[in-house]
Amino acid sequence: MRIAMMDKRLKKGELLKTEILEPEFYGDNDYEKLIISWGSTCHPIKEAMQLKGQSKLGYLYFKQVYPLSEKIKEFWQKAKEVIVIENNATGQFEKLIRREFGLSANRHIRKYNGLPFSVEEICEHL
Repeated sequence: MRIAMMDKRLKKGELLKTEILEPEFYGDNDYEKLIISWGSTCHPIKEAMQLKGQSKLGYLYFKQVYPLSEKIKEFWQKAKEVIVIENNATGQFEKLIRREFGLSANRHIRKYNGLPFSVEEICEHL
């Protein structure tokens, strides 16, 4: 019974891969810096990009953390610098990307005091 139930769960995981929510891209198509994030960081990042001007800045926003879209590779390879912005201390999303695709960000911006990022904080780090 245990093997049958495990096989059933594994099949569900494969089905999830066929229904991936693709990441959304914002910013300059000729970006040099690529920001990657998920969740509640989206709106402050988009607003910060508008304040800073989107020249040479792209943003890849993930609505879904797992499974990850293979499209991340195309965006990543095009960038001179990749910045992962996360609301946690250990860089969980960045670690997941590294585990799944072998990609490592040039730098990260993390906040873990329990508060969301402000637009001003994002601007300051960019």
